[in-house]
Amino acid sequence: MKPGLEGLTAERLNLNRVSVVGGGWTQCCFEGCQFWDVTFEDCDLLGTSFTDCGFHRATFTNCRLSATQFPESVLRHVSFSSGKADRASFRTAQFDTVQFSHVPLIAVDFFGASLFNVEFSHCDLAGATFETCRIAEVDLRSSDVAKLPSLRGLAGATIDAVQLIEIAPLLAAELGLIVE
Repeated sequence: MKPGLEGLTAERLNLNRVSVVGGGWTQCCFEGCQFWDVTFEDCDLLGTSFTDCGFHRATFTNCRLSATQFPESVLRHVSFSSGKADRASFRTAQFDTVQFSHVPLIAVDFFGASLFNVEFSHCDLAGATFETCRIAEVDLRSSDVAKLPSLRGLAGATIDAVQLIEIAPLLAAELGLIVE
């Protein structure tokens, strides 16, 4: 499937075993849709909204997800690799076994999301927000966490020793520690 459908609107659509390669899907609106065993490759999804959608065993490879929104969506066994996802919003989304690999996640909004078994591998998380997240088995090792605006919501996430040194000033500030 290689359409280019800017501005498409769909409700309660069910896609099963579909491969979407290329094409412009910018400013589309999907609501209450289910995506099972779906692959998105080299797609432009700029500003697309996936509200209350389900993604099950889905992959996004080399896709432009800038300003794409996934509010209240469920992502299970999903992978995002390469591509770009700056300013994307995953507000109140539920993640279960999700991997982000080599994806710039600059200023991404995870506010109120539930993240279980999520790996961020070689991702730039500058400006990403995780406030009020529920987290279990989240791995941030190998990703750039030095420019996170806040550590709120990241309790329980795994980082490495180098990352701890990088975030030490922010951690001290958020704890109200005085360093002399």
